[in-house]
Amino acid sequence: MDFLILSSAVVSLFIFVVVKITVLRFLGGKKIIIGLIYAYFLTSLINFFVFFFQMTIVFYIISFLLYSLMAIIYVWLVLGIATTSLRIQLLVTIHELGGRIAYKKLLERYNKRVIIENRLQRLVGAGEIQYSKGYYYYNNTFSYFKLHMLLIKLMAKLYKVPRYR
Repeated sequence: MDFLILSSAVVSLFIFVVVKITVLRFLGGKKIIIGLIYAYFLTSLINFFVFFFQMTIVFYIISFLLYSLMAIIYVWLVLGIATTSLRIQLLVTIHELGGRIAYKKLLERYNKRVIIENRLQRLVGAGEIQYSKGYYYYNNTFSYFKLHMLLIKLMAKLYKVPRYR
């Protein structure tokens, strides 16, 4: 039974990767978070119909939790590092241009204005913020950032750190 639990989780992760690639190609790069959510739920549905009737409910839940954990780790390790690390983006840029690039060209691509515009576009695309009449605003939707800041503020109050109160 252990082999069935592990193999079903690994197969589900493989299906998640394939579905994620397909969904993100369809939605485009601006909606990565929404695409990941769609891919996760679609894969979860496939997982249910394929594996639920092959094992007991307890083993299915363990398998599903293992798949979910592996999907989260995959997203953090592969997508998180690749898309948010400026160091990785610099290495990719140098590699794409034949292994070398002039310092002036790097400054054209990675100056403060370009970096801030890219990050703002990602935040707007992910639905974290919205842009209207020259201003950026928080959306009134659930956000992991808001949850994160709530926890930081709670810890700051507990430890009497003045910055986040």
